[in-house]
Amino acid sequence: RWRFALILWLAGIALRLAILGGMRGTMPYEFLFQLPFATAAIVVLLAVREIGQKGPIRTMLMGIFAVICGHFLIKPFMAVLLGSGASAKAYASTFYAVASQVSTGVLLVAAGLFLMLLVIQKALEDTILDAETDPLTGLTNRRGLYRIGPRLLVDAARQGRGLYAVVLDLDHFKSINDRYGHATGDAVLVAFARLLEGLATRDVLTIRMGGEEFALLVPDGESTPESINNRATRLCRAIRAALEPFA
Repeated sequence: RWRFALILWLAGIALRLAILGGMRGTMPYEFLFQLPFATAAIVVLLAVREIGQKGPIRTMLMGIFAVICGHFLIKPFMAVLLGSGASAKAYASTFYAVASQVSTGVLLVAAGLFLMLLVIQKALEDTILDAETDPLTGLTNRRGLYRIGPRLLVDAARQGRGLYAVVLDLDHFKSINDRYGHATGDAVLVAFARLLEGLATRDVLTIRMGGEEFALLVPDGESTPESINNRATRLCRAIRAALEPFA
């Protein structure tokens, strides 16, 4: 929210100019002096909260900015209690100045380190996602299946539900390439991938194994393995029905 950040920055400058001749060491002056910093910390806290990445690093970063906000709101009381000096020059020699600058510096360095860790984590996640995504169809590739599949098996066993593996192969796909060219063959693969994504729900892992071979991992917590009407079978019927007009 760059516009809001600019407004906050301008408001901070205006507030600083408004209290320029105020009496230092009083609660109103010190509170208004720290208010823009505390407000900025709240804005950053809300921005971090909206980051899609979950996990302890994001939580710690939110916690640090919550502490930073509280820190700036406590500083006026410290300034009144310890004394912030009658002038900017006198401020530099006060104990409050040392405590204020050191504590603020430590908190901001900690926030910067956790923010850097969050960026590194996102970069690693993006690298793994690129390595496990088929570039043509955008589906999970074989490498992704080998990493995610075992985890899905463990989750299914722990939750006491079934996990069906569905293997799909496009018949006579070579004849499409031979007759219409590989560009048309690629278009068929992409169209088939979109069809699978449209029929499968979010909890189904859709994979392109390679060439014209695809696979689905379908969780099912309702039907027994012996059922001929389990979720995987119903999905297979839906795929065949969707392909019939193109047969």
